[in-house]
Amino acid sequence: MKYIGNLFVLFCCCGLCMAQASVKERTSVIVFDFGSVVGGSNQEKLAQKVGKELQLPLNEAKTLVSEFKKWDGSSSEFWEAYAKNTGKTIPKGWHERFEELKRKVIEANPQVLKIVQELRAHGFRTALLANTTPERALRMRKLGLLSYFDPVVLSCDIGVKKPQTQAFEIFLKQAQVPASKCLFIDDKQENIDMASSLGFDVILFTSAQDLRRELEKRSILVSE
Repeated sequence: MKYIGNLFVLFCCCGLCMAQASVKERTSVIVFDFGSVVGGSNQEKLAQKVGKELQLPLNEAKTLVSEFKKWDGSSSEFWEAYAKNTGKTIPKGWHERFEELKRKVIEANPQVLKIVQELRAHGFRTALLANTTPERALRMRKLGLLSYFDPVVLSCDIGVKKPQTQAFEIFLKQAQVPASKCLFIDDKQENIDMASSLGFDVILFTSAQDLRRELEKRSILVSE
């Protein structure tokens, strides 16, 4: 019985190893979102700049920046609503100025960028599929943040945004791989749901630490 038990444990271990290996073997392209994953606006710095420009206490500026991040409409609609609800006057040209401030505080997430570099060192292609504006894309290029990815597929270049199906189809065409060969990482559930429905393996991004754990589960990365 002991011999049979040992065989069963060995069989289970082998099966697990084979399953993990198959995940790694069928994944060749790791696709990242940019905002809130690879990088994005430094919310603390943005709040400081907004507070200074609008002459607001830092706590109020932080609340505004946090509310803006959750806003579904346009930037101009947000600030128009803010002015209406508070009775405060927004400076002339503020919408454009706010966009400029957001671009100036774009930074990489160093922990995620380290993961990207490790993936590339392990032979994986790292790609980018992101919703962004031409101005933000220019800032990302100037910072050298797009050099880690191939292909780089941006909504401002292709004319459609995630989670539209066409955005993913354009990505697959440019990457020249089927969805089954791709692992897609994004912080928005609607984008994850669409990618999954199209055949991508997916990870909902919550933090760099959790991302690393998910990649280790798939045997794509090993523990540090």
